[in-house]
Amino acid sequence: MGKKVLRKFTATQTPVAEDQILDVWNTWLQFHAGARGRAPQLSESRRAAISYAIGAYGLELSRKAVEGCSLSEFHMGGNDLGKKYNSIELIFRDEWRVKKFASLVE
Repeated sequence: MGKKVLRKFTATQTPVAEDQILDVWNTWLQFHAGARGRAPQLSESRRAAISYAIGAYGLELSRKAVEGCSLSEFHMGGNDLGKKYNSIELIFRDEWRVKKFASLVE
């Protein structure tokens, strides 16, 4: 099996406001956190992914992408492995995914 490659999110040209980052993070918690015991933390890698997405795609499209991922049966565990593929890093991996997930809401 191949080595997993994680995308490194780089800072956007324009600084993103902390309240916008928290808005997207809270949206993710609302749709994806579930009841797995300990609450997920807003790590630096998650913060960087959210900041990148807001800078690249805007706040509303970023929020819609997070919500849209929750509407994808495959990404929410309805796949052969029964595994969820709904991490912030996956949702914001590239423009295609962001637009695909957002379109599920629209």
